[in-house]
Amino acid sequence: MSDDESWVVASRAESLAKLLLTERDDLQVLQPSFGFLGAAYDYLVRVAGRDATPAPEFAVEVKGVRGPADPEQIRSFIERSPGLVHPLDLPLCLFVFDVDSRTGWFRWLVEPVVDAAGVGALTRTVVPRRSADRPARDPGGQALWHGYERLDRDALDRIVEQAVRWSRAFKRVLAS
Repeated sequence: MSDDESWVVASRAESLAKLLLTERDDLQVLQPSFGFLGAAYDYLVRVAGRDATPAPEFAVEVKGVRGPADPEQIRSFIERSPGLVHPLDLPLCLFVFDVDSRTGWFRWLVEPVVDAAGVGALTRTVVPRRSADRPARDPGGQALWHGYERLDRDALDRIVEQAVRWSRAFKRVLAS
């Protein structure tokens, strides 16, 4: 892929991500300013209108492909993620879009979890082994790579709710 084509794919993927994120009125989609090392993500998403102060936030890293992605490409998105190299103190979700079909997938790179005791923590993803790269199929017949789920409005709702639950649990621990 040429540099020009690579730029077009990246730009279209970011546009698809922003389009999906802005379907929800309660999300503010912010682009980070790039410091010396650059940002570890493409968008900071703030969940507005919640009773929490500060508002719950999560980061999104966006990648694009043309046509079906091969296993090596999918793995490289995780291995080269700046969010895994530079530690983040907030959840980080990877969005991957096939810019031709406008189909999206996601997986958490830094997942917000709440344990049975109500304590919030962030769990970093593990890069999948090569043997895990055989795609499964979702109910619609689309290939799903290890750890990825189909990205649509329902998935976005689940992502937001998971980030909000973690934020509330994390803030309870800080307040006690």
